[in-house]
Amino acid sequence: MDKQRTDTDRALDFCTEKLQKLGLNREGNKFELCFEKSSSVSVEVQDGKVDTLTQSTDQGLAIRTLKDGKMGFSYTFDLSNASLDKAITTALEISELMKADENNVLGTFSNSNYPVLRDHDTEGLAISLDDKIKVALELEAATKAYDPRIKRVRGSGFDQGDGTVILVDSSGKKINHSSSYFAVNVSCVAEDADGSAEMGGDGEYMHFLKDLNPGKVSHLAAKNALELLGSTKASTMKCPAVLKSSVAAQLMGFLTSSFSAENIDKNFSLLAGKLGTKLFSDKITLINDGILPNGIASAPFDAEGTPCLTTPLIENGV
Repeated sequence: MDKQRTDTDRALDFCTEKLQKLGLNREGNKFELCFEKSSSVSVEVQDGKVDTLTQSTDQGLAIRTLKDGKMGFSYTFDLSNASLDKAITTALEISELMKADENNVLGTFSNSNYPVLRDHDTEGLAISLDDKIKVALELEAATKAYDPRIKRVRGSGFDQGDGTVILVDSSGKKINHSSSYFAVNVSCVAEDADGSAEMGGDGEYMHFLKDLNPGKVSHLAAKNALELLGSTKASTMKCPAVLKSSVAAQLMGFLTSSFSAENIDKNFSLLAGKLGTKLFSDKITLINDGILPNGIASAPFDAEGTPCLTTPLIENGV
């Protein structure tokens, strides 16, 4: 067990014991702790040399309290006992200023069944910085070599991230999840003999380094630039259209905020009051899959400890 893990456990145990002694584990009074830590590495190369290199690590602990129907909140980036003690005091002081609401609830995690997701690549995270730079350099070289009409690579990058979330309820029950990601991206410029130029790019995201395919990304980036050479604007017409998955995602993107429960409750959503109404083609089905294998935001639970599910948002246009 490394030092950071020990410090994290100590901080969570300190807060749990103090809040329980204050009675926030009985008679409807509750608390919830949320610890998050994330680290990242980002490399971008250009013309065979490292252009930018950044590394960062962030961590913090948030505290929510529920006392006499009043919700309080505070957080700290410092895990020393003094800072944790101040954060607890602040959360309780804020709760005193809030109005009591019978709908304020902090749940428990003991009675929930959480899906098992395996998306943390310890081996991939351990590769050297030189190897990470090498991935970006080889991606740039492969993109340039794909076709002589690829004249420039605007940017070739490798990114890596590692994150951990730990939640603790009033009884001291802990749930946690760690995940990693690895990504490559490249953009390039293709030029024709007549001097016309087009830009294209591609990228890929995986939880495990071994699943990343920079060669495929370089080819698709070059193809995306090359296929635009000589293109012209089509006349206005009504006809069947075949869309790339990325384009379809962009078209659906404008609807994402409309599925927010908060926006629906505040009547900010285009879909407010439309539950059960057919609004789309019967060929359209949209699913919010919180446990999608290799999904960019897949997790066993959300920020409140509720198990993530596979939830239909649109079924056959309804």
